[in-house]
Amino acid sequence: MDNLTPIPPTQPNPTPSVNKGLIGSILGFVGFIIFGLPLGVAAIILGVIDEPKNTWSYVSIVMGVIDIVGVLYVLGSY
Repeated sequence: MDNLTPIPPTQPNPTPSVNKGLIGSILGFVGFIIFGLPLGVAAIILGVIDEPKNTWSYVSIVMGVIDIVGVLYVLGSY
């Protein structure tokens, strides 16, 4: 009974994290060119739900707001 070796505990496999803030920033940038309103809303949503917050989350939120304001400005100028 003295030669029993302890079995190390198993570690769960780490899940790869998806950077939602980076994806939102890309959507916000594309929203400058086409489909500003839906892509701006998507960029804001992805920036808000990204946990933990990082720089890309805040960039995504700002670009989404700029997209929406730009679309409303263009639509209001007609």
